[in-house]
Amino acid sequence: MSDPRQTAPEQRDSQQEHLLVRFWFTEQESAGFKLFALFTVFWLAGAFILAKSLGVFENTAELTREGKLWLIIVTGVPLVLAAYVGLRFLWWLSAYLARVAGWAETGKKVPVFARWFWFLVPAIGAYLYIDPLDNFARLIAQVNLVTWVEAYGIPAFNPMLVLFRLCILFFLLILLWNYIKQGIGIAWDWLKEAWDFAVSIPQGLAVSLTCFLRPNVCVEYPEYRDEPAENFRGRHMLMADENGMHKCIACRACERVCPDRLILISAVRNPETKKLELTGFLLDNSRCCYCGLCEDACPTDAIKHTPEYEYSCYERNELVLDLFGEYLERTAELRAKLGGERVS
Repeated sequence: MSDPRQTAPEQRDSQQEHLLVRFWFTEQESAGFKLFALFTVFWLAGAFILAKSLGVFENTAELTREGKLWLIIVTGVPLVLAAYVGLRFLWWLSAYLARVAGWAETGKKVPVFARWFWFLVPAIGAYLYIDPLDNFARLIAQVNLVTWVEAYGIPAFNPMLVLFRLCILFFLLILLWNYIKQGIGIAWDWLKEAWDFAVSIPQGLAVSLTCFLRPNVCVEYPEYRDEPAENFRGRHMLMADENGMHKCIACRACERVCPDRLILISAVRNPETKKLELTGFLLDNSRCCYCGLCEDACPTDAIKHTPEYEYSCYERNELVLDLFGEYLERTAELRAKLGGERVS
């Protein structure tokens, strides 16, 4: 297995983000420091267990000057070394806390101010919790600063411990602010969804009751026929001018713009005028979505939607409209009056 210390910093940071609890110096510290830390822990534990079992702390007044000095060395030195190891641990922990709090991005170097801030927070908190000035704090606690303390059965309080707990609450709030903010957002979305759901029920019932109590306005078709709206899109028609001439120039703009490819135009070029002359215009109305794009694309307004809606049939192929043939039949009499069967 490769040495974890040779791993790229981005990969190490990514691994640390996925494991909340890990043995802190397994990847960051050398083997020598690991042995030193373990030795300090065993020394401190062994010295205090031995001193406690022998009752040395209770009988310190009976010890000689050399015995007191030896007790200070045996128990004080591992305390100092353990404090050093603990500070090294807090220095590593500060980088992780800065990332969890959102003060540094994963894979990037933690800013100096962020690392020192999250180093000093647990360090000062541990100092307040251990409270080396406990005797001084007890003297402060004996001063009756609040008159109702004893009335409620609280003989005294430790201001250092109260300050420590307040600091823990404050910095936990900072540390978990991103998660708290996400939780508030999710809860707010849930409340909005529940509110919308609760409001939509009476709104839907109100609409249903309104329609239920409203009188019917049905038309008795086919005895009676309702007039379609002004912009109603019904059956298509190939338009003609007042002289009976159709307006289509066979540009095939409507054929190209049709989303369902329902239009088929045929034309021939007149050898004299060099212009296209329409010879056929088919439209499959069985699949038309009545979007009106053919009408909008036509440059000469040759194709239009009519108000006609009564063109149902029994066979689907009957819905393939021959608009050019209908134009010829519709304008035959007018074109005959104008001097022939000219159609274009």
